[in-house]
Amino acid sequence: MTPRLVWENRRSQVEADSYSYVLFDDTVLDKRYSFSIDLVRRQVVR
Repeated sequence: MTPRLVWENRRSQVEADSYSYVLFDDTVLDKRYSFSIDLVRRQVVR
């Protein structure tokens, strides 16, 4: 999935604000503590 495709599909859900940003983490590393981080969700590939 390309960044452009993601943006085109989610653009309407992003609220513009000069103090905010969007961060995508697509790394494949052992994230053993991610369960304790708010807003972290498991990505389901279909």
